[in-house]
Amino acid sequence: MRLLQVTLINALVLNVMLGTLSAQTLQQPPQVIAQFRLNRQTESALPANTDSEQQIDAVSARLNQDEPPVTSPSDLDVAEGCDAACDSKTLCKESCSGITVGGWTQLGYHTQGANGLGQGAINNYPNHFQVQQQWLYVAKDAVRGDGFDWGFRFDYIYGTDGQDVQAFGGLNWDNAWDQGGHYGHAIPQLYLELAYNELNVKLGHFINNAGLESMPATGNAFYSHSYAMTVQPRTYTGVVADYALSDSTSVIAGWVEGWNSGFSDAFNGSMFIGGVETQLTDAISFSYIATAGDAGAINDVYSHAIVIGMPLNERLDYFLQTDLISMPSVIAGDDTLVGITQYLNYAVQDALDLGVRFEWFEGVTTGQQFYDLTVGAQAQIAPRLVVRPEVRWDFSHGTGLSDSTTFGIDAVLSY
Repeated sequence: MRLLQVTLINALVLNVMLGTLSAQTLQQPPQVIAQFRLNRQTESALPANTDSEQQIDAVSARLNQDEPPVTSPSDLDVAEGCDAACDSKTLCKESCSGITVGGWTQLGYHTQGANGLGQGAINNYPNHFQVQQQWLYVAKDAVRGDGFDWGFRFDYIYGTDGQDVQAFGGLNWDNAWDQGGHYGHAIPQLYLELAYNELNVKLGHFINNAGLESMPATGNAFYSHSYAMTVQPRTYTGVVADYALSDSTSVIAGWVEGWNSGFSDAFNGSMFIGGVETQLTDAISFSYIATAGDAGAINDVYSHAIVIGMPLNERLDYFLQTDLISMPSVIAGDDTLVGITQYLNYAVQDALDLGVRFEWFEGVTTGQQFYDLTVGAQAQIAPRLVVRPEVRWDFSHGTGLSDSTTFGIDAVLSY
């Protein structure tokens, strides 16, 4: 039952490769820092030498939990030609009222590995060519910096990732929208957005974008996901405000009804969410996003994701993420989960990136350790089509699991 999802968060890490929990367990997302080029071939990330005004736009988008700033090719030049379209009444992705309609289709395939379980708690339908995400959205951005503005966003997803981003709170929300054992539907975002000068406020149901990975396929450098992503929250419901202190620093604070719940909160969760994102130097970006309080099924929970990113040279970028989750011992006797994930991304050319991810994740009380080494590529083979092949090696200590090698590949067509 999805009502146990948060309660089973400790057990997930200990059993993520054992497959004892379903793909619907513990829901989240996050993404790559926008001003660098971890997803460069999508051409929507900001260049490494962006000026401070561009940086604060990226900061604001991430701290306000918006669609990942490293977005799909479908978000390129959204407004280009739209003024002419308004005059000529021709079709344009962004309407004259500022409303944008878009989405993407992600098709994927991955092997099962030595333990027969695939690539973890999300990619757990091995040896099947699958519709991973059929994602559609309708949105209007609330632009801050010049008086009052308003916006909204509605997202819908169907596919094998659908069950992984469902909210568990309330029978009137999307937690029962499954189709068979692996496919499902979800509404990961439905919110109203208000902006006034440097302040932006979001009210409703929205994706968690803290960290280097996100449930939206267009916000990730790799097809598979880290252990850290599977245990952090994937969605929130509540109210969150962020304020731009300067051109390079933004702060966030708000209240959410726990982790991964819908508009009807089944567990009466209540949590504070807050953080900061800033440019420490012209080259080094830093973010800290944390939640604390009653997560819904478990009280006295604290979690954070800290991300540092920097370019090492014109083509090579480095990212470091640390995660910590602390809570009362529930099932697995493990009250603290910690992880360190490192990324290297090398831009071979504008349409081809090579990446490496290395992760260490540990349950402190049990001493069980998990390692993930992933090597992959992102190739933009058409203006709106990205293909990401990868090879992943999983190792563990103190778990009884065999070392495992998996191959995965996906294609993301944006529109």
